[in-house]
Amino acid sequence: MLAEVESNPEEIREASVKVGLAYIKKGKSFCLRINKRGVHNLEKPTPELEYMVGGSVYDALAEKYMVKPKVDLSNPEITIIVEVLGMKSIVGIVRTESQS
Repeated sequence: MLAEVESNPEEIREASVKVGLAYIKKGKSFCLRINKRGVHNLEKPTPELEYMVGGSVYDALAEKYMVKPKVDLSNPEITIIVEVLGMKSIVGIVRTESQS
């Protein structure tokens, strides 16, 4: 777990951008996944939230590295995971890249 925030789109977006900037290096592919459980106030469908939050991470990485980030929805090197657990959300990462 890298961040715990309230389950609202803006806090999830801000936390995901911070995690992305800290853990996704230039040239690495990424995607963002959101899993919802329990009672929450997130009205937007999951794919729409993933697009919005993932887009914010993309924009932040593009600004940081001055190149278009690599997005890979099927086999990313780093996945930002957002677990919505009722009124709280946890943001973390899963790395599928080799750790050399």
